[in-house]
Amino acid sequence: MKKFVILNICALFTFLGCAAAPTATPTVAPTEQVEDVQEESVGYQLFEDEIHNISFEYPSDWEIRMSDAKATYFGNKDKQLSWEQGGISYFILDNPEGLTLQEYLDQEYEICLEEAPVSEVFGQFCFEQNVSEWRTNIEDGHTFIQSDIHGVPESGERAKDVYILKNMSKTPDFFVKMTFVYMQDTFFMDELSGHVLQSILIKDIDESEPLNEEEEYLNRHLGISFTYPGDWGKVELDYEENTHAHLSFSNYGIGMSLYTDGPGIGRGGYWGDNAMYITDQAFIDGYCEDTTFHKFAGNVEKCEIMVNSNNVKYAKVTEENFMMGDESVLATNYYIYNPNSDYRGIMISDHDFRLDNALGYEDEYEEFVDSIKFE
Repeated sequence: MKKFVILNICALFTFLGCAAAPTATPTVAPTEQVEDVQEESVGYQLFEDEIHNISFEYPSDWEIRMSDAKATYFGNKDKQLSWEQGGISYFILDNPEGLTLQEYLDQEYEICLEEAPVSEVFGQFCFEQNVSEWRTNIEDGHTFIQSDIHGVPESGERAKDVYILKNMSKTPDFFVKMTFVYMQDTFFMDELSGHVLQSILIKDIDESEPLNEEEEYLNRHLGISFTYPGDWGKVELDYEENTHAHLSFSNYGIGMSLYTDGPGIGRGGYWGDNAMYITDQAFIDGYCEDTTFHKFAGNVEKCEIMVNSNNVKYAKVTEENFMMGDESVLATNYYIYNPNSDYRGIMISDHDFRLDNALGYEDEYEEFVDSIKFE
């Protein structure tokens, strides 16, 4: 872990003398040597990390200034520093403790405060980071988290980081980090970095297996079954006081809350406790019209009564959700009554997906709800 604190500091000054002779670890294949190259790829060459099955393009007039198994730095072939053109740093950050990205960055910050040098000119290199405020995208089953622009104002250096979480795992074995450093040229930040990110290709070790293979879940005690995308992780089941159960997806958090006819827990401040009020089908049928059903929910923006492919009737509601310790979020909730199970009140929510600023999951979530069946 400490090695990467030093590497990250070195990345800011890669072209000032931290660079070493390139090694033969990466495979570099200039796109100019390939016939019929698409126009948008002209002027770029391919970098391939064959160990971690990741590739991307970088400018053809750049070179690898330093590389080992965990860090690679790219810059202009001119050995004289050209701040205006900036550079790219590519890191593999091992995560043996199974931390989330926020936990990992918090830990790195504490190490940085203890070990990083303080420059009389540039000041302290360490800064805190809040992942929840960053932009998150999901592309081809992988999570891309892009930081705000940061840097050392005294030097004029600015940078942004992009973290890649393979297969949407919240606690992957390693994080992929790409840092785009620039000084004055906004073209580099806006266009070149955009091209590099769009060119990223992540391969599975076994490409014969679909990346987002559908999984099935069946629980006869709860009286329910459904299918869901494998990228959401494993289904985890927890019971509370023999009256409440909740199902979580290991890569996102709680997705389903179920209640029996027993007494509710009554803690308040948890969206899933709304399920305790679902005692019959009339609750579902009248939810959109009768606001007395809205116990813990906040403002309701949209409400529809729908039926899925297995003839399960439900209320689909866009409303404000609450969770103790978190800010409220505008979520899509699904209210279902199961007449065939003791766990008759079911509430499903994309609350944790919204909380993580996830994008691109909506269609898969609709398919998940559409697959629900009473057993």
